[in-house]
Amino acid sequence: MSSAAAAAVTPSRGRVSVRADGTDRPLPDDGAADPIELGALFRCLGRLEERARQVVTLSFQQRKPTDEVAARLALTPGNVRVIRHRAIAALRRCLDAAEES
Repeated sequence: MSSAAAAAVTPSRGRVSVRADGTDRPLPDDGAADPIELGALFRCLGRLEERARQVVTLSFQQRKPTDEVAARLALTPGNVRVIRHRAIAALRRCLDAAEES
C-alpha cells in the first residue's frame, strides 16, 4: 500500500475514523466508514512485532516517507513497504476479530 493510500487516524471522543486517502480530515458522519475503538487499535498495535510497530508508527503517526523510515530503521525502502503492508493486514485481521467478539 502506498503512503498516499495509507490509512490515517483521526481521534474523536475516544474513537477514531480511518480514511483511505491518507488525510486527517474528519470523515463525514454518513455511516460509510466504521469508527474503531482506540483500545482495540492499541491492543492490536501491541501484538505486532517491534519492527512492524515502528514502521507503522513512523509511517502513519509521524507521517515519515518510506525513504526516511528505511534510513531510521536501517532497512531498504522495499522492505519497509513489505513490513507496512503485512502490518496493516495483521491490524485489519486483529480489528475484525475484536469487532466480532
